[in-house]
Amino acid sequence: MPLLPQEHHTSTGTGYYLAPLYLTMVVMGMVGLVFTPSLNLPCAEEEEEEEEEEERSKREGQLERDLLEAAHLKQDADADHRVDDKEASGMGGLAMGLLAALGTGVMSATQYGAVTAGKEAEVDSLACSLTNSSNPCPEYLQEQFNPTGSWMVSFGLGAAMSTVVYVILLLLHQKLQGRPMPSFEFETMKGPGSMAGLCWCVANFFNTVAVQKGGNAIIMAQTTSVQLVTSGLWGIFYYKEMKGWHAVVWGCFAIWTLASMLLLGLEKAT
Repeated sequence: MPLLPQEHHTSTGTGYYLAPLYLTMVVMGMVGLVFTPSLNLPCAEEEEEEEEEEERSKREGQLERDLLEAAHLKQDADADHRVDDKEASGMGGLAMGLLAALGTGVMSATQYGAVTAGKEAEVDSLACSLTNSSNPCPEYLQEQFNPTGSWMVSFGLGAAMSTVVYVILLLLHQKLQGRPMPSFEFETMKGPGSMAGLCWCVANFFNTVAVQKGGNAIIMAQTTSVQLVTSGLWGIFYYKEMKGWHAVVWGCFAIWTLASMLLLGLEKAT
């Protein structure tokens, strides 16, 4: 199965593909969804007053914390150094977050790309088909790439073992630093944490099945689009993170992204 099976269009005897165009439109929409909250857009007067009041409260709270720190350390210079350290830490956190997001995308694409390439290699070596019943592949090969069978079992075992390894490494690091192990916060995790984990597992299952059926390039773009739109809707209606024109512009980008996603899906070659 190729990474991007495309519908072939013809016009005046010339063949062309629209999938790259729709994929570019999806990416443009996702960029708009991400950067809309940071745009300098006009807000309603009430929203401006709320934002000013919130900013004023933050400044007052920060001022009180700075005064307490200055009184504790008895030196204004030390307080200035702490502010600089906080700013540097914030920039470092932003850089680490961007690197982590980039790594997530690269590793996810590499994973599904390797699975697709491996399946093609096995099918070609045996000259069989995983979809054509007249020339089926051996049962062992079908099971190896069965997203509802051994694939999920292998993934679950691998995820569990990886988590144990990470916990052990964290424990060793804390011991070497002479610090206690962070709390696992079981009281919080047993409710919202379990729900989040269950939703993620179900989503990962359907995403894996979709990639196996529809291909890496199309399905991953659609999955990312839906995740961004869903997260944005939670941010707007539940957390009230955007209001006024920001919400309107974000909604336009969401419609653009979803429409591009649907057009990209229709380009899947049959």
